[in-house]
Amino acid sequence: MKRALVGLAAIAVFAIPLDAQSLRLAVGVAGVSFSEVSEGLQYDGAGGNAMIDFRFGKFMVQGEGYVARLVPDPETGLTEEVDFRQIDVRIAYFISPALAIQIGGSGREVKPENSTTNVGYGRIGLISENRLGSIARIWVRGAYLPSPKFSGGGSADFAFEIGLGTWIGTSNGRFGARIEYDFQRIDRQVKDVDVPQQMMVARLSFEVGF
Repeated sequence: MKRALVGLAAIAVFAIPLDAQSLRLAVGVAGVSFSEVSEGLQYDGAGGNAMIDFRFGKFMVQGEGYVARLVPDPETGLTEEVDFRQIDVRIAYFISPALAIQIGGSGREVKPENSTTNVGYGRIGLISENRLGSIARIWVRGAYLPSPKFSGGGSADFAFEIGLGTWIGTSNGRFGARIEYDFQRIDRQVKDVDVPQQMMVARLSFEVGF
């Protein structure tokens, strides 16, 4: 899966013309909640995130990564904290000013590895983005995540993610703040035993555009 993500990123970079319409960079903080529902595992914590967004013509290429230090819920009886890392790549084509088709991929790593399983997956879905005047915009996105691959084995017949976000900034679009929330569920099965995973990520970041 890591090779696939690198490939997507490389395609994104080389596909960008020199006269790209916009380049946006954002950095901020992230709150993460991760659980394996049937196993009663629950981790919560905070960290940082960074995002890069290229737009040219009807295309958008976006890469994002976030890291967090997660603490187990005391009720689980676990005491070991874990390091959480995720990379997301999205390539979108706007079929109308407010609606885009998106494809991409993600890789998630949790250390130590025996705390839970790492996973990589693709995505295909839609993004709806709308401007609210010159100083704000909102977006909603949803995707099906086909054929997730788990480091600990298993499979998932169904997996999805949904996300909400808003941007508020200057009228020229140069500076702004982003507030985003994503929810993801992967219905993992291991030897016919259900081990579903859920993740929620909230992010506040500050963006500069060029």
